[in-house]
Amino acid sequence: TTNGTFTATFPENQIAALSDGTLTTTASYNNIIDTPTATASILKDTVAPTLASSVPADGAYENATGFTFTATADEPLEANASSITLFDSTGTQVGGLTTTYPTSDSVKVTPLLRPTDGSYTAKIVLVDASGNTSTTTTTFTLDSVTPTAPLIEMPATINASNVHSYTVTGTTPAGAPGEPGGTVALTLTDSTAT
Repeated sequence: TTNGTFTATFPENQIAALSDGTLTTTASYNNIIDTPTATASILKDTVAPTLASSVPADGAYENATGFTFTATADEPLEANASSITLFDSTGTQVGGLTTTYPTSDSVKVTPLLRPTDGSYTAKIVLVDASGNTSTTTTTFTLDSVTPTAPLIEMPATINASNVHSYTVTGTTPAGAPGEPGGTVALTLTDSTAT
């Protein structure tokens, strides 16, 4: 000690060898009469938060008129430190976003005006209580246009020769291409709707 004070620095390799969690420092003062000790604890947390989920999800199509984007982490986040930035398909940043923090592990942005239809990228920066930071990007598509009904092509008649196998094909109308993830549901009923 010098004038009753002391300083000690633990080397990087010693700290790295210890697992994440609560670390305890113990100081012992040796003198002729006794050896009193004191302890102090500190949290070691070197793991950055990861994106657990987002709404819209990565690759999703979204048609909600009141559009918002929410990212949820796998652990509690530092208050008011995380962020979401939206970019359109040209890389232009979407302006007029209000950021809120609905829960301790989530961050949400709400545009002043709903962005136009198209593809978007969300840049999500998550910061946990220890200051660890991660950056993730997801993409989604805004699509408010109702799809046009498909055109059905089928035989004119089911007769004795084709009654065992009835094939229906179809196409989307010109100018209305099918969307990724879209499905077509087919039903077959008689005149009694059964």
